[in-house]
Formats: sequence, structure tokens, C-alpha cells
Amino acid sequence: QTAPEMERTLGIGASLLFTRLVSWLRLSHGTGANVSTQLRAIGLFVCAPGGERLRAEFVTVGGLQTVVDTVALSALVLPSSAKREALLLLTGIARTSREYKAAQCELRASAVVVAFMKGCADDDAALDAGRELLVALSEGNPQFALTIANDALELLTSRENARAQLFGAEAFREILAQLGSEQLYDEGLGERRTDAEEAVRVAEQAAGLAQGEDILEEADGEEAGAADPARPPASRRRS
Repeated sequence: QTAPEMERTLGIGASLLFTRLVSWLRLSHGTGANVSTQLRAIGLFVCAPGGERLRAEFVTVGGLQTVVDTVALSALVLPSSAKREALLLLTGIARTSREYKAAQCELRASAVVVAFMKGCADDDAALDAGRELLVALSEGNPQFALTIANDALELLTSRENARAQLFGAEAFREILAQLGSEQLYDEGLGERRTDAEEAVRVAEQAAGLAQGEDILEEADGEEAGAADPARPPASRRRS
């Protein structure tokens, strides 16, 4: 539904419900209780077509800051699945206009996302949501694109987290595709231009390794299936 349709359906209760949801999140996000549900409910309002008034209200009352803070919470307080909902909400808001991309960048959302991804080693869905947000923030946002590229480069130093490296490399490649060569080699990246070139090489290697692992896993599954006809293929087991 569009935002106007929801307001017609709920009447004056639409604004009241939205306000209560935002207040609930701001008060309870630090406890980790029902955060995923709150984020999804808020997303129905602020990411809906025609929801400009609600988005502006959400930012004005500090909702954007609260969602960024949610991503920064300790894993002991909030699981990666809930943080994924926060990342999806931020991505949905960022894609509505450059204004909201800039608002998130001013809150240093990209640095918070990178810190989260560095510590997330077992949730590819959450890592992909982080990658998607980094790319969304850089699209059509030249004022902050180089800052986001620099933040994405930090993921390549995460030697202890190969999955974060892979998703970070993919994000960096997508951001580079949006930057012209003039931007890449200007003072914004400074001495890190060599790191940028190295990141492209690492990204290509990581993508090749990931593809090779999938091929080996598939081959192992086929060999096991030949030895045991009752055993399903690897691709079917994963699904």
C-alpha cells in the first residue's frame, strides 16, 4: 500500500500508530526486545510510496539515529537477524532520495555498517544487507561517495573474517563502478589509491574462490550421490 492509502484505511489512527511505533523503538531498542517486529512495522510506513511526510517526521524525531544505533548494538544484545532488518530499513529510506542518503552519511552510517560486518562471520544475509546499504548510500551521492568507498576498504583488512572480506570487496567494486576515474584518483582517496587498486584484485580473487568452492561442493555432492543413490544432490540439500 502507498502511504496515502494506509492513512485512508487507518484514518487519524495512522499517524498515532506510526508515532507510537517510533517511540517504542526509541525506548526499547537497547534491550533487544521485539526490535525486528518494530523495524518491519516502521518500514511499512516510511518506505511506502508517497510517504515523504512520514519519512521527514521519522528523521526529525531521531528515528534515523535510533536505527543506526541499533546496528551498532552488541551481538549479545541484538542478534544479526534483527540488525539485518535495521539495514534493510536504512536501505529503503536511502533509496527514496539523496536527502536521506546524506542524512545517514552525516550520522556515519557507513562506518557503523562496516564495523558490524567485520564482526559478523556467520550470517550471509546480514552481510549482504550491509553490502546493499553501502552501495545504496553511494549511488547518486557524490558528496559522500569517496567516504563510503574508504569505509568499504576497511573490510578488506578483516583478515579473520573471510566472509566480510568477500562482501566488502563486492561492495567496493560496485561503488567503484559508480565513481569516475577522476574521482578515484583525486585527493579524496589520497595515498589509498593503491589500496583501491588492490581491492579490485582481491575482489576478483575472492569471487573466483567463492565460485570454486561452490563447484567443489557440488562435485562432492555428486560423488556422494553416485556412491549412495538415496543421498540427494548437494544443491537439493542446501535448498
